[in-house]
Order: sequence, then C-alpha cells, then structure tokens
Amino acid sequence: MTLIRGGLMIVPLVAAVPTTAQVTEVLTVGALDGNPAYVFGEIQDLAVDDAGNIYVLDGHERNVRVFGPDGSHKQTVGHPGRGPGEYRAPQAVLVHHDSLLVLDPANLRITTYTIGDSLLYAGDSRIPFPVYDFCMVADRLFVLGHHEDRFVHELRLPDLEQTRSFGEPTADHPLVRSTEYRYLDCARDVLVPYGSEWGRLAAYRPDGESRWELTVTDFQQMVITPRPDGGVRYSYPESGWYHSMLGTIHLGDTQVVQVGRVERGQRISPRYAPNVTWVGFTTDGRELWRRRVPFRVVVKRDRMLYGISPEPFPRVIVGRM
Repeated sequence: MTLIRGGLMIVPLVAAVPTTAQVTEVLTVGALDGNPAYVFGEIQDLAVDDAGNIYVLDGHERNVRVFGPDGSHKQTVGHPGRGPGEYRAPQAVLVHHDSLLVLDPANLRITTYTIGDSLLYAGDSRIPFPVYDFCMVADRLFVLGHHEDRFVHELRLPDLEQTRSFGEPTADHPLVRSTEYRYLDCARDVLVPYGSEWGRLAAYRPDGESRWELTVTDFQQMVITPRPDGGVRYSYPESGWYHSMLGTIHLGDTQVVQVGRVERGQRISPRYAPNVTWVGFTTDGRELWRRRVPFRVVVKRDRMLYGISPEPFPRVIVGRM
C-alpha cells in the first residue's frame, strides 16, 4: 500500500491473491419457498439488538421481520402505504438503545418502534429533506443525502432539526454528483459515506473534520456515459464485470473495506454483489491483509458477523470469526 500526501491511501485490489477468512457459518435465515415469513423479496438492510434478535428490512415486501437468535420468526411489522407505520420505499434500519428506527425516504420520515417482548409502534418523525441512509454515533443521528451541496448531515433528536452538514461531492456531472454517495457506515467516532460505483472512500469525524481518504486501485467501475437528454447511462465494461463497494467494518484497530464483483448476467443489486473481498488496513496507510469472505457483512458484534447473501436466494447469514 502507498501513502501519499494529504492522507490519501491507495489500496491495490488485485495485486495479490486473497486467502479465505476463517468465518464459520452458524445460522442462515431465508428460504426459496415455503413459509412466507422466511421468503424475502430483497433484503435491504438488517440490524441486531443486544439480545441477538435480528431485524430484517425487506425492501420489496416493505416490512420488517424480527427473528430470534436461533433464527425463529417472531414478528412482522409494516406494510406498503403512506399511513402511520407504513412504508413506500424503506432503505435502512438501526437499533438505538431500546428502539428500532426505520428510514423511509419516499415517505420522508423515520418510523420508531419500542423494543420489548414485541415491537410496538412509537410514531413517525418527518425528515427535512430526502436522504438515502442513516446511522448513529453515540446518541447522535447522522443521515446521508445530497442537500445544500453536502452529503452528511446531523439531525438533532427528537425533532430531526438539521444542525450540521459536511462532505462535499466530487463528481462533475450534476446527476452523478447528486447520487455519488448512497450509503453511510458509522463505527466508533468515524463516519464513512460511499457509493457502490466508486472505489474511493472518505472518513469524517462527527464534527465534520476529515479523518482520511481512501482509493482502491484496480477497482473496475461500471461505464458511466452522459446522454443527450442530460441523463447518464450505466453499462458493463468490456470485461463483462465490475467491482462494487460494499461498505466498511472495524476489526479491532483494523479498518476493513468490503469489495464485491458483479458478473454480466447476474440479476442482483450491486449493493449485494457476491465474491466479496476484504482489504484490511491501518489508518496510517499500511495494508495488513486480504481475505475472501462468503458474504457481505452488515453488522459486527464482538466475534459475530451478520450479513446478506443474494444467492441462490435472499438470505441472512450469521457467522463467527
């Protein structure tokens, strides 16, 4: 790995053949057919509480399903609509203390449930502008969406008033610029916005101060071509495959970047690309290792990994390091 001025870290993606990480699968939740509670349309996101309960957001069915630590279905909440507790296009879920929050940008709101023996609907809060993702750092809520030419915004709880904004877009095309970042990872005191199409990451502290910038070399992007009508067209490179940025996690003092590979003909969202590679590095730019892993990790709790696999059908996989 090479560290150049300004804190920009260059991480080669294919300079060495990765080995396989030692992840033992301990639980799978999902089925191709049968009991509808276990058949997912598209797993948009998941969250895990301190008791080990798993909350799975199905973007296609527009509901949240609750599963116990053993994978048994406990409850389903939400359904399509615009009314209280209903979803139009839910994007993300998170657990905060004894509450479950569901982000629904199409309805411009966050729905809150109280976690107990079952989820209890606690109300909806309107967000001030469209966003794509959200996360918590301590008790502070951050959302990601292009607003006032910034991407990361802190919203004060409980009224969701905007209090801070940072993170400038870098793309030249206006349409690409507004959707350059679609996801937001938070860990400890670091926020990492990213887009699946780009091999670059930028980390910020909660006060907006830049922490580091990272570019994954040999990251093969989709081809983005401007159209005469002002739009853009996305297409496969000549190779017939492209890389997809899948997010970040922390392993001790190591920052891990997850990168997937999508082949032509695979009818899956780039967000859930298979063939996942982890690249581990320190924040001073020193690459530590590379590993192939069996699924994209969404939540890490101690040595337990909770992730999503789109093949051969949408399912949640729980593994142990």
